[in-house]
Amino acid sequence: VCPTINTTYTLTVTDANGCSGTDQVTVLVNDVRCGNKNDKVLVCHNGEVLCIATNAVKAHLDHGDKMGVCTSSPNTLPNTKTIENPIINYDHFKLSNYPNPVRDITTIQYELALDCSVLITIHDLQARTIATVESGNKNAGVHIIDFSSKSLRNGTYYYKIIATSAKKTFLQTNKMVVLH
Repeated sequence: VCPTINTTYTLTVTDANGCSGTDQVTVLVNDVRCGNKNDKVLVCHNGEVLCIATNAVKAHLDHGDKMGVCTSSPNTLPNTKTIENPIINYDHFKLSNYPNPVRDITTIQYELALDCSVLITIHDLQARTIATVESGNKNAGVHIIDFSSKSLRNGTYYYKIIATSAKKTFLQTNKMVVLH
């Protein structure tokens, strides 16, 4: 099973006597794809998020790295700001929103140091993606998006950016509180 979205599967088993039982399992997807073509994988290496080739994943896992972003729990999205290669001045990669707490509309602002493929998503506390705010190729510079929170319930959410250039990946997750 390799779902690309959270999926619930139902399984019914019947034995030779005709007795059957049914159960359901929900597979929560943790999308760890990265790179311009989503052909690479995010791994947590020594507290830093790397975007690596798929053929390097086994070696990273064998020495203790974990798939995905660096978290203390698989169901949380921590505040992270990690970069694959620290050669460029990454102070020019930024992500924020205002106002926060959000009443109806919040402005999400991000700054890119390089031309990148950008994905910005909103997640609930179970790390489920509930909205895609931005997706596509963007030029270096400051970008502003207005996001309506009217479809969201009051509570805490996370918004995440994955910005990928030819050789670099920037990942940051921030908290957003919705109060209608």
